Amino acid sequence: MTLADHALFLAFVALASVIQNLTGFAFGLVLLGLVAVSQVAPLAALTHAVSVLVLVNAAGLFWRARPQFPPGVMGPTLAGSLLGVLLGAGLLVLLSQRWLPLLQALLALTILLAALQLLRQQRPQPQVATAASFAGFGLLGGLLGGLFSTAGPPLVYHFYRQPLALARIRDALVTVFAVNALLRLGLLGGAGQLDATVLQLSAEAFPVVWGLSRWMAGRPAPLPEPTLRRLVCALLVLTAAGLALRAAAGWT
Repeated sequence: MTLADHALFLAFVALASVIQNLTGFAFGLVLLGLVAVSQVAPLAALTHAVSVLVLVNAAGLFWRARPQFPPGVMGPTLAGSLLGVLLGAGLLVLLSQRWLPLLQALLALTILLAALQLLRQQRPQPQVATAASFAGFGLLGGLLGGLFSTAGPPLVYHFYRQPLALARIRDALVTVFAVNALLRLGLLGGAGQLDATVLQLSAEAFPVVWGLSRWMAGRPAPLPEPTLRRLVCALLVLTAAGLALRAAAGWT
């Protein structure tokens, strides 16, 4: 990576951190998508670095405040998500060796679905969903987390439709993401996937993620929520389109 690449990478990290703090998710999706399109850093190494940064985000959130979880949902969600991480991490090792265009296409589809989810208005259900549904969405989220370090879209969609306090939803999601990231890092570290590039990218991004998360905590959003949703949606759609074109070129 050149000096310009490092500067652009940190700019992408800052943008993804701001979006994460404004919308509640999409850090990994935005960062992976922008980096994959611009090719300023290796995509495989960055997916591992995102797992490290997810832990940084959780540590910043719970630095002084103890998390409060919704009753009866954490067990099924974690059980499903951990199984999904195991499957997703295995697929990542397999696909990244021979099927990089397919990996890029899957990431593009994930980003597009996240954009549509972000644009859609969520309405809470009349009662909390069943444990089986939390396990199912946890499995899907863990699968995406194992592949791309982006377990957010299905879990955010499911949790935010529940009649639960927003603070408890946030604490639950951040905890699930952090546990998934910890397992993913342990699996890939044992497989020798965490090399010097991963450590370098993580070290570079750490102060940006930590600093912005702490600085934006409690601050009001600078734009109305509908405007933010449209802007982030547009960014995600453009990123997904660029990835889809790159994936198509890889198959030719």
